[in-house]
Amino acid sequence: MFRHASFYGALFVLLLGFALVGCGGGNKKQSPADPAATANQSSQGEPQADQKAALDEINKILDMELVKKENAGRTTIYRPFTELGGYPSWQVIQNGDTVRMDAVVMDGTKWEKAKKDDNYIYWYAIIFSTDEQKWEYNIPNSNGSTGGGKETSSNAKGTYELYKTAFGNLAPGYRLLVEGTNPNIRLRGANKRKDIKVSKEMIAAMKAGLRLDELFISTRGKIDRAQ
Repeated sequence: MFRHASFYGALFVLLLGFALVGCGGGNKKQSPADPAATANQSSQGEPQADQKAALDEINKILDMELVKKENAGRTTIYRPFTELGGYPSWQVIQNGDTVRMDAVVMDGTKWEKAKKDDNYIYWYAIIFSTDEQKWEYNIPNSNGSTGGGKETSSNAKGTYELYKTAFGNLAPGYRLLVEGTNPNIRLRGANKRKDIKVSKEMIAAMKAGLRLDELFISTRGKIDRAQ
């Protein structure tokens, strides 16, 4: 009987030893050099690298030949070189290291013509269309003349109607035009309408604007550029 007791006692000690070794080995694996922890630490630097790349690309686009720069006091304005009436377009307003980006649609083909109310369309809707599809945007709180960012003006040079809004509001229409065939814009008022044929230059400007909008979203409206 004692022999059985000593046998089971020795077996218990042996099993206890294996258990202690196993526990010790598990603790050794939880080291600072754990591969998962190392990968997590290295990934923390990726957002900063991505933002730097975005800021660099923003500067490259704003330095393109199709973009012109204007200074107005402490504000810098960037917009594409487009002929009068060559819209839709966009503008970037920089103040320090922050920006505002607007979409701009303008009927300026009446410039230099007689200043008559008959020249106005008083449009309140913008219809973006291609052979594949169309998208309609109604200017909020507009009576066709003013409201919601719409302006109707007349001066010594002529008459024009202009609409300016945050770029994201018209981005779906711009994207439709650059991705489709036979792009066209229709300005629709209560009693009149006008179609604007979209040129290759306007498409190039819209492509640059769409990419800028994506980059500004990733940088949260920041810019790294001397004024």
